[in-house]
Amino acid sequence: MLVVVALFDIFQQAPVPADKWNDDIFDASKAAQPCVQFEVFSKMVVGSEDCLYLNVYSPRPPSSITSPKAVMVFFHGGGFVRGSALPTSFPADYLINYDVILVTVAYRLHALGFLNMGTANNDGNCGLRDQLLGLQWVQKNIQKFGGDPNNVTIFGESAGASSVHFHMLSPLSKEHPRELIKKATPVPVVVGLNNKEGRLAFFGDITDNVLQSLEDSIDSLVAHGMKLEFVKSPRVCNHVKKFYFKDKPTKEEIADLYTDMFFRNFYEAFDFVTTSTFPVYVYEFSFYGHFNWYTKTLMRDPSITSGAAHADELPYLFYRERYVEGVDFAEPELTVINNMCTMWTNFAKTGNPTSTGMNCEWKPSTSDAPCYLQIDSDLKLLEGKVLSKRMDFWNALSKTASNEE
Repeated sequence: MLVVVALFDIFQQAPVPADKWNDDIFDASKAAQPCVQFEVFSKMVVGSEDCLYLNVYSPRPPSSITSPKAVMVFFHGGGFVRGSALPTSFPADYLINYDVILVTVAYRLHALGFLNMGTANNDGNCGLRDQLLGLQWVQKNIQKFGGDPNNVTIFGESAGASSVHFHMLSPLSKEHPRELIKKATPVPVVVGLNNKEGRLAFFGDITDNVLQSLEDSIDSLVAHGMKLEFVKSPRVCNHVKKFYFKDKPTKEEIADLYTDMFFRNFYEAFDFVTTSTFPVYVYEFSFYGHFNWYTKTLMRDPSITSGAAHADELPYLFYRERYVEGVDFAEPELTVINNMCTMWTNFAKTGNPTSTGMNCEWKPSTSDAPCYLQIDSDLKLLEGKVLSKRMDFWNALSKTASNEE
């Protein structure tokens, strides 16, 4: 069901709740337009400023739901400049079969959503305020759809996952769903990444020229990733090349470097949250299957036969027609879909992703006993931190760079 959340008629102002519609029945059969954005494939500006809507999905009509169900609110990714919450982008076919209510929230993007004009009426981050208004709407109205306003979990992918963290830190969100943050109440968290996130650097056909261009940019990449304007000593970059590349860099070696450079903040967050008093469940998604849409469709490289790129986990939580076009549903993909949906919805219901019938207990990670769940064709709980050897290298390199500045 599509529901109007807010309207904005003045550029770059905070959203306000939409007026009630005059008729008794609201036609929610037509999807809204995505928020204004530049479409990378068509190279056109698409979408509408009238885009602040959310979608509510329920396993059954509210009248037949006897006890309130856990609610999962999803924020889409796209670097805060693209993406949508449309039913065609994130349909609920999988998740609602696990007895939860799913809500997907649209928010303004790019300059319309995040430009700070430095004025009293606009101090930026309108896109996050859009999300917050969506969460407030859920608190106020979700019970009418069979949802439990006291059991709301927010989750997201890429920029959407960052949004979850921002709301946990924001004083504006503090008094809203208990899964955001609540005074003196431990809040369980699931955090993870895909083992080949850095494949995001490759788009389309990977030619020798593309590889050479990526290799040539390594020095500036290292400086950027280490939050330095420049690295004065070439020894620092030489350390990186020696660690990652045996000889001439390969696609996968460059992907590993990009994984660590662009997603290194994950490891810093990992170290921080595992010192807290609340349960932290860490995962690494490494499954390579027929539905790994980014790897298979955007990279177009038949030599890749393992690992998961950025966003490759999404087709195992959300049924999307183009993800599965021409592919039969079979093992091990069905097992991965069931495992992912079971763990994500069980976490929403209970705060613990492990459920009866799973062949592996997903234990929370702590500073004394770090561990993570490897999600592949089967599930394995592994001791230690994700990619610990590579992260130890970067921690040591940061000290080297500081000494050589």
